[in-house]
Amino acid sequence: MIIELPVRFTSDTEALHEWTTLHLEISKTAFLLVDCTFENPPESGVGEVIRQMLVPALAVVREVEMKPIFLYGGDRGAPHAIASELHGIRRGVTRQVSPWPLPAPEWVPGLAPQDGDAVIEKCGQNGFRATQLEAYLRSHGIETLLCAGFSFKSCLFYTLVGAFEHNYRVVFLRDGTHPLGENEFRDTRNEALEEKGWVRLVLTRLIEDQVGYSSTCAALIQACRALIK
Repeated sequence: MIIELPVRFTSDTEALHEWTTLHLEISKTAFLLVDCTFENPPESGVGEVIRQMLVPALAVVREVEMKPIFLYGGDRGAPHAIASELHGIRRGVTRQVSPWPLPAPEWVPGLAPQDGDAVIEKCGQNGFRATQLEAYLRSHGIETLLCAGFSFKSCLFYTLVGAFEHNYRVVFLRDGTHPLGENEFRDTRNEALEEKGWVRLVLTRLIEDQVGYSSTCAALIQACRALIK
């Protein structure tokens, strides 16, 4: 069964974007969710993305029998880890060391793994580094990853790059991560931009130019529903 997904990429012409349609064999395509472990998603922002985009997308992906993959965890807050220095110690914050083994994550209702789904613990920001993700994808013949989750400028972005480096076709779902204007630095927010911030603008362009394509959860839902009718 083939899904027809409209995607965007960087143009070589004066236009900013070009569009095409990828004809993806469902058995060779996976829906990759990065760090979607929220016991109680917030009422706005990320919570709205989860409720309005990710939960419906996961439901329709299951209907067409596309494989979902759940990545979670990564930074354990170890006292001598560089991540602890960068995200805690140098700001005067002592990060709590996670227990070993890591407890099972809390999942949002409607966005939780089912029996048989791949649930893979990350070992840092890049979901491909020192994990079972590559082995799982190869053993199941996956060639294309439709990717969503959090944080866009951290774990999701580095996992997208890792997927490209492992020779997977990458599709970033733009409405499946932080809303526009969020996940920015204080001095990178810009309401004049379509993306509402320079971080979102630059990283999205890099993905569309150097890593793969972008699309949306809305387009994925529509493409899957076209097969269900």
